[in-house]
Amino acid sequence: MSKQKLVRLFSMATSLALVLSLAFTANVIADDATPPPVTEETALPPTEELVPPSTEPVPTELPPTEETAPSVSELMSELPENTALVLTIDNEVVPLVTEEASEAILIGDPIWCPEGVLPDPNVNGCTDSYPDLESLIDDIDNSVIPEPSANGTIWIMAGADASISDIEIDGSIFTNWSNFNLTLQGGWDGTATGNVSGASDFSIALSVINWSGSVTLNQIAISNTAGTGLEVSTDGDIVLEDVSSSDNGGYGAELNSTAGSITLNGTNAFNNNVDTGLYADANGDIQANNVTASDNGAYGAELYSLNDVVLTGTNIFTGNTDSGVYAEATGNIEAENVTASSNDGNGAEFNSLNDVILTGTNEFRDNANSGLYVETGNNIDAENITANGNGGSGAELYSVSDVTVSGTNVFNDNTDSGLYAESDGDINAEN
Repeated sequence: MSKQKLVRLFSMATSLALVLSLAFTANVIADDATPPPVTEETALPPTEELVPPSTEPVPTELPPTEETAPSVSELMSELPENTALVLTIDNEVVPLVTEEASEAILIGDPIWCPEGVLPDPNVNGCTDSYPDLESLIDDIDNSVIPEPSANGTIWIMAGADASISDIEIDGSIFTNWSNFNLTLQGGWDGTATGNVSGASDFSIALSVINWSGSVTLNQIAISNTAGTGLEVSTDGDIVLEDVSSSDNGGYGAELNSTAGSITLNGTNAFNNNVDTGLYADANGDIQANNVTASDNGAYGAELYSLNDVVLTGTNIFTGNTDSGVYAEATGNIEAENVTASSNDGNGAEFNSLNDVILTGTNEFRDNANSGLYVETGNNIDAENITANGNGGSGAELYSVSDVTVSGTNVFNDNTDSGLYAESDGDINAEN
């Protein structure tokens, strides 16, 4: 594994390498390995110069338990003078006397904790820590630890998770647990303060299926799996933040919410997958922020909602085998700052029973079919469109109500029409 796992303080005594010199510093590497047993030294036979051994019994010092484990400062006080100790955390040297080093020694990953509880193994309802996510789920599956019966979070340390088999958290198996909200929080720094930085990396498929509660994934990166990288199906809401799923043998991410909404916050990437990069199907709204879905074997993104579809931030769909982005909604479709270029279908295709609204700056270049294709049961309102070099029209707009094209708009070098607009209402275009 690419990151160094953290072990408990009670094993520290057998994993510290001490150099009793001012000229050297001992590095302490905390990992998953079980330290070797301490062997007793064979006593030397007494000599004439040695003082005879005392007849009083020598007290036996028991190894510290988790409850009585000495602090870092206590251990330091036991060391010879002029001994320096440091701890290496993610290849960064941290002085052992710091609070960061002390917490790093005490906490491992991953662990499940009740919602709102900071990650501290075996404290306030948290489980013990595990070497990888697969081990934690296996222990729940095999009833080694109880199936959770509350909303909760699985805290996963930043860096590569060591799981070797696909992880499936299946509500048809975890029939009690599936009724509660589940969060997979990646990027954890391993301390009880719950700090998050970076992401947790998986090279195996991750799925939460047949769930009833909401499912949230934060700071998770999945890549190079044989099939779909991420699959989530639930009756509740689905929330992703700073999630990527790329270079997989199926979909990048396949998200299905039968009774809730799907929300993507932060920055999210779904690139170079064999099938569609991002597939999202929701009974409620789909709201996605800063989505990049490029070089996929089908669509960049497919978005289906029985309510609204909203794309915010900067959204990029390039080099996909089908259309860059396809969105279908019974409510409104709103998109801002869309770039859809060099796709083998349309650049962007929006179909809505209500309004379609494009804001910000939108570019549709060099697509095999039309750059922008819109069909709506109500109004079309688009601004700042550049649609050049497409194999069909630059933009095709069909509305049963009004069409408005505002801002600055350019439609050049397309094989068919530059701008084609058809409406039962008014058509207004400027610049």
